Amino acid sequence: MIWNMHSILLETPGETAQGMIGKMIFIHVPAAFTAFVFYGIAVIFSVAFLATKDFKYDSVAVSSIEVAQVFTLINLVTGSIWGHIIWGIWWTWDLRLTSQFMCFMLYLGYLLMRPAVAEATQRATMSAILAIFAAADVPLVVLAIRLHNVRTQHPAPVLETGGLTPRWYALAGISWLAMLLIASALVLVRLRQETVKREIDSIRRELHAVYGINMDAINQTFFFYGYSAAWLILLGFVLLLVKRGQRIDHELTRLKSLVEDKDK
Repeated sequence: MIWNMHSILLETPGETAQGMIGKMIFIHVPAAFTAFVFYGIAVIFSVAFLATKDFKYDSVAVSSIEVAQVFTLINLVTGSIWGHIIWGIWWTWDLRLTSQFMCFMLYLGYLLMRPAVAEATQRATMSAILAIFAAADVPLVVLAIRLHNVRTQHPAPVLETGGLTPRWYALAGISWLAMLLIASALVLVRLRQETVKREIDSIRRELHAVYGINMDAINQTFFFYGYSAAWLILLGFVLLLVKRGQRIDHELTRLKSLVEDKDK
């Protein structure tokens, strides 16, 4: 990985037409491939959970999706930076870009949905269904620049059309391998956290059943936090409106005085 970074940053010249920004391909494309691999792994383990109801498969699925989201975000950000230099714009609602953004948002919805469902089996079942459904967008991302009669601003698939030199192919391949290893390590870390979290939830349920721990005091505390936060947010918005109104009134008064002075 270090040798590859050294080669990309210091030894490899910029792309002929694009210059140094063309080397973004060594980050942008491997990040997307890595994300797709782990989205695929999440689908496999989601199907396994639906078939067996074994929570270890749910843990692997959510861990894989979290890590895949990180690499999808890397892909979107690096692509936006590249587009700003080459296209002159940060973003365009091109089919390829839009479908990739949809993929990110679908799986973001997956991650946001999980804390909202308290019951473990129901949470894992709904998550598995959503993970499988969201994966249907991945083929669209891949095929977006390959579909006939579809205009797209995104470049053609240079990895398939021979647009890279053998050295660039090798560097891109090593970058992908390095990202796969990093992502795998992150999934293992996240999987351990998910396993420990599931064990904590199990112990809490056991203590509640055995000792009859009253959760009302804890619930009341968190209700107070939520209630206070809601009013603080509302108060902050009201203060913002007041401040904005004062600024607008002051600007209006100033402009009217200038018009009056001009008339005199």
